[in-house]
Amino acid sequence: MHNKVFTTYDGFSGIAHNPIQPHTVSKEARTCEDCHANKKAVGLGTGIYNAKANGVDIPFELEQIIDENGKQVQATSHYGARPFNKEEIDRIMRVNVCASCHDLQRDAKIWKKAMDITGFAKTDAKHKEILKKLFGKGTGIKSK
Repeated sequence: MHNKVFTTYDGFSGIAHNPIQPHTVSKEARTCEDCHANKKAVGLGTGIYNAKANGVDIPFELEQIIDENGKQVQATSHYGARPFNKEEIDRIMRVNVCASCHDLQRDAKIWKKAMDITGFAKTDAKHKEILKKLFGKGTGIKSK
């Protein structure tokens, strides 16, 4: 076999993964979901490249630089770059949960109506209270 997986000095596989800057300015912005609902964008890979089936003896998917538990599995060639940790990945992916409702902010009438009923969520606790209020009205379940 002529293929070789190179290892960095710190012991990680070095299959050319480099960081991207998703929040930079460009003519056309990516959607929130392009990153916040995309496992590849946070370093978890797509799950479509089976390394072992392709003759590369590594215990992770080729596009993956971090596992689901936040353990780094590959390095980058950019000095000082690092993958997201577990907490960061969880926060990034959580934004997608929010985007499904908060995308309605583009419709000022709907958003004003919601805020007239609930007020504005300045904290996670207030947001949780608002969700209970909204879902309680729709389901008939009283919030505590």
